[in-house]
Amino acid sequence: SLTAFGVQLFVAGCMGQDDDKGPRADAKSQVVVIGFLAFCGPGLFNALNGLGNAGSSDAQVAAMANGCLYCTFAIFGYFGAVAFNLWGPKMLLSLGGLTYAFYAICIFFSAQIKALALLGGVVLGVGAGFFWAAQGSLMMAYATPKSRGRLISIFWVIFNLGGVMGGLLQFALNFHTEGANASPISYFTFVSVMVLGACMAPMVLAEPSSVVREDGSPVLFQQAESASDEFRSAIMALKDPFILRNLLFYLASNWFYTYNFNGFNGHQFNIRTRGLNSAAFWAAQMWASARFGQ
Repeated sequence: SLTAFGVQLFVAGCMGQDDDKGPRADAKSQVVVIGFLAFCGPGLFNALNGLGNAGSSDAQVAAMANGCLYCTFAIFGYFGAVAFNLWGPKMLLSLGGLTYAFYAICIFFSAQIKALALLGGVVLGVGAGFFWAAQGSLMMAYATPKSRGRLISIFWVIFNLGGVMGGLLQFALNFHTEGANASPISYFTFVSVMVLGACMAPMVLAEPSSVVREDGSPVLFQQAESASDEFRSAIMALKDPFILRNLLFYLASNWFYTYNFNGFNGHQFNIRTRGLNSAAFWAAQMWASARFGQ
């Protein structure tokens, strides 16, 4: 009951009241909400992967899982826009958040069944595509040209706080662990928070139509067409010169993580120090995003 009461207070704090138009939500507070949802899902995923080999002693497990993850993510990250137009952000952020928990469970049990690493990577690739398509759409819709850098940096700081706190948690929980595997309690602590964030998404996230941006303008989205029309439009967008010119940037965006996490952190350090290094890595991203946002 205390948790439910806390959720109600949190939602009430994110919502304003306009007697003529019903409840209205402030764009900045909604960016904080989206950051919190990313803290619970992708943020803790980053902490887990920051340990090197996703916390496993077997580098092959992480290689298989993340290979499947990013191949699938590349497809569903693009076509997630179709799902966003048809289903809206609440469903995508909730379903996407649950797949992060599924991935962590698969990695944990892959020591017994390696095929689970493949399954976890594929499922998360789909869910991450949905999650980040919704996140990107809402961030760009809620920000004005003058507030865009600041709001994106607010989101990024909160999101990466998940990586920092997760890394410190792994450092503490594995302080007396001598092996290369993260302790079971650290995995399932992460899974619990991931599930909590995914389940809270429909409760704490406002409908985009009720959000007002900082300049007082409403948030508008085009009415979704049929599924076939949305899919056809997504295919046609691949011909856009902007998309074609940026393909190498898309390729490079996550390219370095394999070296940072598996080649460097996972190979050079024990599980305790890997948690500390991971926390430092994401703390640097928090600082950088705050500075770049200005």
